[in-house]
Amino acid sequence: MNEDNLKKHLKQAIDQAPIDLLEKIKAQPAEKMAAHDDITRQSASGKVRYLKPALALLSAAAIFLIAFVNWQMTTQWVDSMVYLDVNPSLALETNRRDQVIRLSGLDDESQALIEGLDYKGKSLETVAAELLDRLVLQGYVSSSEPAILLSVFNEDPEKRSRQLTELDQAIHAYLKSLEIQPIVLTQTLDPTETLSEYAEANHISVSKMTLIRNMILLDPDLKTEDLSKLSLEALIKVSSKVELNLEQIIQSSDMERIKTLDDFDEDDPEDLDDDNDDGIDDIDDDGDLDDDQDDDDYDFDDTDDNDTMDDAYDLDDSEDDDSLEDLDDEVEDDPDDIDDDDMEDDDTEDDDSEDDD
Repeated sequence: MNEDNLKKHLKQAIDQAPIDLLEKIKAQPAEKMAAHDDITRQSASGKVRYLKPALALLSAAAIFLIAFVNWQMTTQWVDSMVYLDVNPSLALETNRRDQVIRLSGLDDESQALIEGLDYKGKSLETVAAELLDRLVLQGYVSSSEPAILLSVFNEDPEKRSRQLTELDQAIHAYLKSLEIQPIVLTQTLDPTETLSEYAEANHISVSKMTLIRNMILLDPDLKTEDLSKLSLEALIKVSSKVELNLEQIIQSSDMERIKTLDDFDEDDPEDLDDDNDDGIDDIDDDGDLDDDQDDDDYDFDDTDDNDTMDDAYDLDDSEDDDSLEDLDDEVEDDPDDIDDDDMEDDDTEDDDSEDDD
């Protein structure tokens, strides 16, 4: 097709086109937009450009904050309080991972015990083993003093029970490896402000105060001021003497051995070989025939009574002034002393006088 034919066809198309097309388009009804869209909104394009990066930064900051708080709650916040009372008392604070984050002693003795111990971040069982090692080396735990009070506070009862069980087993295993048969008393704690105030006033731990409070609940005749001064072994002996049912207030796998603890270092009235006066049973130990620490009325071998008392029945008291016949009195000039080196026998003088006559 040549150029002339193209022009001819174009002219025919134009001539045949409707002349009123533009008017028809203008006559169509137009719908107004209720709001601008991203294409028609010209003035907001700059704000959107800067808002997106800001939102991204805020999201990142929120994620970091959540992660930091979670780290704090998991590793730095106190989740459990664990007390080891072995005369002295020790307190361990752990996080949710059962890692020790704080260790404290309640007095100078316990603070000296934990001095220099690297505990932060270590597991509870590891730190407990290191503490037991020091307690054994310094004589606080031994075969003659085997009692340990283990107490745990945690708001989750299941975790609290688990920690008590695991620590109890760990303590038994460690001390048995040292050929020490421990007596471990376990209890859960629910410390109140009043209980904490009583513990502070009596200079004892909250855990020991809890045990004493529970003993008093079983026997109201017991007094806090008296019990707070006693060692853990002595408290067990008191509970036995007043016939407290310890199983109502503590848990222990050593309950049978607790019942035999009275046989250790006891100052019973009928104990003929009691050299350890713990002041629980009979302060004057009347009837104790071999008590080297008290001046008893019936003490036949009282060597350490400082002679503050004239023992009416003391047959071997070389420094008192008895009214009785002293068989070995090197100080007293007894009239009837048959073996007194410091007196002149009246009968001998009388015989000498007769010889002179």
